[in-house]
Amino acid sequence: MFTDVEGFTSLSEKLDPEDIHEILQEASVIGRDFFYEILKRISEIKERIDGELTQLERLDLIRTRIDYG
Repeated sequence: MFTDVEGFTSLSEKLDPEDIHEILQEASVIGRDFFYEILKRISEIKERIDGELTQLERLDLIRTRIDYG
């Protein structure tokens, strides 16, 4: 049985699988929690990283966390 999390399939079809893999792999090298600025500096897809991170966040594969302290 196949079920689609609301919007997942249509959203994931817009993403480049190689870019997703690249970003997640780069982020994992930094650690479970990573700073956007560090990821952007080391990423090979700097010019597309903002859009790709937004898509990954929409898919709930990553989360933005704000520390107030």
